[in-house]
Amino acid sequence: MHQLLNRKIWGLLLILFAFVLPFGPAIPNIVVGLLGVFWLLHLVRGKLVVSKERIGIILIFTGYFLWYLLTFFYSENVDFFQRKLTMQGFLLFFPVLFFTMPYRLPKKTVYITLLGFSTSVAVLIFLSFLKQLPLYFEGPDSGLQALVGNNLSTALISIQYLSLSLYASFAVIACSYILFVDTSFRLKRKYKVIMILLIIFLSGALVILGGRTSIFVTALFLFAFALYSAVKHRNYVVPTLIIAAVVSGCALFLSNSETFEERWTEVYNFENEENPSDSYWGGTGMRLLIWDCAIKVISNDPMLGVGVGDEIDQLTLCYKVYMRNQLLVAGKTFHAHNIFLQAAVRAGLLGLFLFLLFVIYTSWMAKRKKNYLYLIFIATFVASGMTESFLQVNAGVLFLAFFSAFIYTNNTEALADSSDT
Repeated sequence: MHQLLNRKIWGLLLILFAFVLPFGPAIPNIVVGLLGVFWLLHLVRGKLVVSKERIGIILIFTGYFLWYLLTFFYSENVDFFQRKLTMQGFLLFFPVLFFTMPYRLPKKTVYITLLGFSTSVAVLIFLSFLKQLPLYFEGPDSGLQALVGNNLSTALISIQYLSLSLYASFAVIACSYILFVDTSFRLKRKYKVIMILLIIFLSGALVILGGRTSIFVTALFLFAFALYSAVKHRNYVVPTLIIAAVVSGCALFLSNSETFEERWTEVYNFENEENPSDSYWGGTGMRLLIWDCAIKVISNDPMLGVGVGDEIDQLTLCYKVYMRNQLLVAGKTFHAHNIFLQAAVRAGLLGLFLFLLFVIYTSWMAKRKKNYLYLIFIATFVASGMTESFLQVNAGVLFLAFFSAFIYTNNTEALADSSDT
């Protein structure tokens, strides 16, 4: 048994988890179990690495989650608290797992893990598209609407389209970084071709899914990386062709779709001027009302927040008190739609401080250690989270918990006391 406790098996397990992550939650939970068993075997054999430095960084990574646990004592809705904290336990599990294991993976394994994740996201979207395609031809009542947003993202598994957009966004950004920026790592030609195809396919998928913030963040990084490659390495052909293909494809698709014209109108139509009688619309208008209520809830309990159990109840109460009828839709509950506001609603300014400490400190350390991949990851998550509370859903929690600890520990020299066995 002890012969199985090595870095190669550890790397294979992480690659497997990254590949199945988009197909959650059941399948990833099985691999989480395997990772937990692997960790326990190391614990029994005394192979875990524990030091003051590692305990300190674990507390930085998990401080805001540990504070969430304490909100149990003033949360009235205990059932909701238990459901949320059970799901968000990954925010504790993965940092403890990564920071106590004695292995640091080579860059090749890190990049294969990212490539596996990106490929899996593309496979999920492609299979979902194939499943929904017959509905496109059934008639005017289905049409293009069957292939966009939640209709596409939930075709195979239950994942909200904004979460799937976040996955696709990071996949495009990670592949672009490996392909255009990190020239210290020489990719085989077949991997370059795969990454180029993934960038083009997933960029188009982002447009179809309709996650506008993710589209903007992805476009910003994609153009920045392509420009960097073109200027520094005088490699103008591939970046130009990729950007031209992505932009042309997206423009052609958008220009021939009334569905997408309506979705993008929501961005600036925050007063719902086109249809004032409509009681439910998306985009900026809803978020402005939600953010206003989130601030009101925070102002009532500024230091400690309302507790994880009561966050949705208190926001819904605000919608009722201030007659935000657009947000009182049967079968729907609206969270704060911002990762920072959500942290403050549930755990007050103290919880917000601990979350900011995690983001700022790890980013600062990553910059010091030239761990640019981590900076890119955390920037993608934070920027995308300005309009969505990803820590409210299992897909967002798993994404942050796994990749933040994985990239931080395996792409930095911060863990000087680690041993590669």
